[in-house]
Amino acid sequence: MYMKKMIVTGIAFMMMSTASFVGQTVDAKENGLHKETEQAIELNEEQKQEMAVLYEELFSTKEEIIKKYAEFGVISTEKAEEIVKKMQEHHKKVKESDFIPKWEHHKARKQP
Repeated sequence: MYMKKMIVTGIAFMMMSTASFVGQTVDAKENGLHKETEQAIELNEEQKQEMAVLYEELFSTKEEIIKKYAEFGVISTEKAEEIVKKMQEHHKKVKESDFIPKWEHHKARKQP
């Protein structure tokens, strides 16, 4: 039980710290301080396997949290199933992209 709490806490910390860095990167790009390179990046099989394990843990933990919310009555069972279904679709897309994030589509939202 203690180990699960540590994992969930670690994942939450990583997500929060990543969010703060993403904002800084966007600001740097908007100010012209960041030079973007157009390279096709691919992970090798070992890297893909490592990312697969991490994402599996992440989605599994998130699914467990959503189910607990439903169990505690915070959200309905139907809403929990809907959220889990969307997470599974996202997990499938992440696998299909070989665990390379697709952040380019966010640029359009940032422009006025």
